[in-house]
Amino acid sequence: MKFGEVIEALMAGGSNAVRREEWCGSILRYSELWNTFELHGANGRVTQLEELSLSPGDLFADDWDIVTLDPRTGKVAE
Repeated sequence: MKFGEVIEALMAGGSNAVRREEWCGSILRYSELWNTFELHGANGRVTQLEELSLSPGDLFADDWDIVTLDPRTGKVAE
């Protein structure tokens, strides 16, 4: 999927998140509670981002996926 196709899911917040194959397991989500974007690293670390900054490569990539987070664990629901 292209980023334009997943931006609505990302901005909907809730349990929606997005990821790219190139990000090696990291996911990006919007937190309504904190009104910020969060980057969930593959190592379990969560970083709140002051702004969403994506590279041109990210914007034009076609390997985006929409994923759902398990509300109990915060991990991707398979």
